[in-house]
Amino acid sequence: MLESDLQHAIFVWASTIVNKYPELKWLYHCPNGEKRDAFTAQRLKQQGVKAGILDLMLCVPRGGFHGLAIELKKPGGKCKSPSLEQLEYIVFLTEQGYCARISNNFEEVKTIILEYLNS
Repeated sequence: MLESDLQHAIFVWASTIVNKYPELKWLYHCPNGEKRDAFTAQRLKQQGVKAGILDLMLCVPRGGFHGLAIELKKPGGKCKSPSLEQLEYIVFLTEQGYCARISNNFEEVKTIILEYLNS
């Protein structure tokens, strides 16, 4: 399974429970980590794409947090370490009052989201 497959599975799952959790309508993915040619990468950087931005964002306050951000890693086996930029952004988000998590497991991501929404 690829990371993109995990992302797709999360959004399919979220669409099945959006009636119970309408906030999930606003869960979104920031496609910063995609492979691109040099021209496209430079153009996107000029438009504000930044290294380290986490994959999923839910701008809904819960449990004393301003929102939830999740960095997804390729599923299976050991969870690949986040990049230095991702670690810096996780620290920044935490300092700003956001919940930031890392996962490479579909069931774990579902649990993170549901526990967050129910907090």
